[in-house]
Amino acid sequence: MEMAVATVVGWGAGYWLDNHFETGPWLMLLGLLFGVAAGFKGLIRTANSVHAKSAQRASDQGGPQ
Repeated sequence: MEMAVATVVGWGAGYWLDNHFETGPWLMLLGLLFGVAAGFKGLIRTANSVHAKSAQRASDQGGPQ
């Protein structure tokens, strides 16, 4: 969900800037790329958090890490 929101917000901001400055699709595409990058950053952060919690549970239970 976070990835989709970041992508849509980036696209929307770029679309608005393109209409405001009459720059064609360039700022929309740039905003879309930044939104996708922000979404992937959030996805990686979430995956690392889940992995750390899983490793902590395994170590608390005496299992393999």
